[in-house]
Order: sequence, then C-alpha cells, then structure tokens
Amino acid sequence: MKRFSYFMIGVVVITILLITSSLINNMGKDEMIRGEEKIKIKFAMWDKNLQLFYGKVIDEFEELYPNIDVEMQIVDWDNYWNNIQLAAEVGTLPDVIWMNAPNVINFSEKSYIIPLDTYIKEDAINMNDYFSLTTDMYTVNDQLYAMPIFWDIICLWYNKDIFDAYGMPYPTSDWKFDDLLLVAEKFNNKEEDIWGLAVALDNEQSLYYNSIVQCGGYILSEDKKQSGFSSEATKNGIEVWYNLYKEGTIPYLKDDTDLAEYFKEGKAAMIYHGSWVYPELTRDEKIGDSIGIEALPAMEQEGTIVHGIGMAITSTTDYPDEAWLFIKYLSSKKVNDFFAKSGAGLSTYLPSLELFYHEEGKKGYNMNAFRDQLKDGVIYPYSQYTTEWLKVINENIDLIFQDELSVDEACDKIDKGINEVLEAERYSK
Repeated sequence: MKRFSYFMIGVVVITILLITSSLINNMGKDEMIRGEEKIKIKFAMWDKNLQLFYGKVIDEFEELYPNIDVEMQIVDWDNYWNNIQLAAEVGTLPDVIWMNAPNVINFSEKSYIIPLDTYIKEDAINMNDYFSLTTDMYTVNDQLYAMPIFWDIICLWYNKDIFDAYGMPYPTSDWKFDDLLLVAEKFNNKEEDIWGLAVALDNEQSLYYNSIVQCGGYILSEDKKQSGFSSEATKNGIEVWYNLYKEGTIPYLKDDTDLAEYFKEGKAAMIYHGSWVYPELTRDEKIGDSIGIEALPAMEQEGTIVHGIGMAITSTTDYPDEAWLFIKYLSSKKVNDFFAKSGAGLSTYLPSLELFYHEEGKKGYNMNAFRDQLKDGVIYPYSQYTTEWLKVINENIDLIFQDELSVDEACDKIDKGINEVLEAERYSK
C-alpha cells in the first residue's frame, strides 16, 4: 500500500513539474519579465524636442513593466557620437541607443550592437509594415541591427507671414531653383539682417548633399568604393552655394540649429532644413501657424536626401530581453499612432505615417512636401568609416567659405581623403 502511495506521489510530482515546465516554455518573455526583480535600462538619444514625447511613452512602458526602469539620457547632437564612441571603446554603452546610417556598419562590424532578427522573428513582427528604405539602411550582412523608428527628408520651409507682408505668392511644388532665387532677392534687407533665403553652409545633409544630387553628381559610388568629388557635377553642387554667399544673396550661417532659431526670429523668409524640425517649428508659439512647407526646388534635376533613425541594443547590456521589450514597445502601433497624433515627425511605421499625414494635413501643413519627394529620394551616403571621411568633407568645405581653398582645390582634397578611407575599409575586412 505504501509503495503504491509513494508511486502515486511520485507521479503527481512529476506531472506538476511537467505542467510547470510547459507553462514556463509557453510563457512569453513579456510575462516572465513582468515577474522578475527590478532592473534599470539606459536609453540614449540626441533630440531634446522629443523629450516630452519619450517621457510619456516611458511612463506608460514602466506601468506595463513595473520591474523595469528606463533612464533617458539626452545628449546634444554635437556631443552625442563622441560620447557614444568613447563609451563603446571602454564598454560602458547605454543599453539602448539611437543609431544612424553613418555609424551602423562600423558599430555592427565591431560588435558594439547586436542583430535584432531573432527577436523580430519570435515576436512575429511584420517588417513590411515599416518603411523599407530605413529597414534596408540598418541591415548589415543580411541582419537588422537597428529598429527604424522615424525617417527624415529635406524641404523648403517658408514663413507665410513674411510672404503676405510683401504680397508674394507662396512657393509651389513646380518651382525651379532659379524661381527660388528670384523671389529670395525681393526679401533681402542686409541692413536689418533680413534674408529671403538662409541655409546652414556647413551641413551636408540639409544642404550640399541635396544640391550635389540635383546637379547630377554623387558623394559615393553605389558600391561604396569610390568618391564622387572629382565629378564636375558634384563640384557644381557645392559651388552654387559659395557663389550665392559671395554675391551676398545668402547670409553666413553654419549650424542648422542656429538656422532654425534664425528662422523662428523672422530673419529669413525661407530656409532649407530637415523634417526633424517639424515639431520645433510647427509648435512654436510665434511662427507655428505661419509655417509653410514645400519640396526643394529642382536645379538640373529633382532630388533630396533621405535618412532615418533606428534604435539599437548594445552588446554590453546585461538586459538584452528587457531592452528589446522597450524597443518593441516604441515600435508598436499604439506608440507610433501617439507619435503621429503628437505631430512629432515622420514615423517609419506606415499605417501611423498615414495617420500623421491626415492629422497634420487637417491643420493646413503641406504633407505632399514629404510624401512626393520620396520618388526622387536618395539615401544618405554612408560606408563603414563614414565619420572619418565626413570629417574630410566638412573641414575642406569650411575652407571654401573662408576663401582658403577654391572649390576645385577643396574637392580634390576631399576626393583623395575619401578614397583613402574607402581603401582602408577594404583592407579592414
């Protein structure tokens, strides 16, 4: 009788263990993590304009996962990548970081960040719901190293109040570059520091990369093995801005942050800037209601630079599963819809992008300036050591506007410098 009882007890115990094991195996990571001890993950980004947005989303995430605290670290753009690079080298990276195209290959090759494909597959996330251009941007050796969250494009921004004051019609999508210059001249008042057009002369993404493309030039060959700065068309895309500056048609402004402030102060009727300033400009108390947006006027051809931001998990994190949960939450329809309704920018999640177009279009902002330019969009050029050859570009472009180098001399130096870096990339593999 005792043997039978002991036998039955053993059967019951084994059965319980099997059931428990089955429950654990069938339990998603979400449920398991909710029951674990309190942990903290650090999240680094560079855009203070999105601080309130992310603050609210983080609060909601922490309510959903009470055992996870998220510490948001905002570092200004000028210092972000220096800090991140240093942290990567000494092994103190935050758990989740904003990633961009110029750094994704290098960070993946050096194993500073981890691929996300296993997580995406386990959670059955349909990547077809996300803007393919940005997904491709963060794919290295057929693995996705950053979850795309939003994309950006360069536009012509204008102040309707200034146009109205001068009785001038607003820019249109069929403007050519000559039309832009003709109108800009009518606003110029150098004594009062008022300009028809202002640009950030040191900014490749919002300025001369676009004019290079529109003049028929290129920055890198498609195979990323050759610089395009020896091309006459590429040189023309830079020279156009030097000539406008020397003629006194545009002011000397270098930083795109200063450019946005300049525009908000009513000192420029029009500027070239990226869609990342959308929340800053359209929600500005002074000029938000008078903001107009249009496609970049074409030079020899149409074209604009397209880029996007991704979220990556660093390889040094002690909490990769929790870091993924945070990224997954930020990539969800709920958060992307909130992003869209908040007017925070261009989501990579396509259903929410359409919601953004609808909601912001109702407020009178021209969403076609973003949508229609994509057909001629060119991905921001990058390779493994982008930051190295980008320094060469920026240093020599600056010398052009200081009249220390001609456009030809600067472009020859840039061409040589880029090709040297690209050659080093080939030998590093």
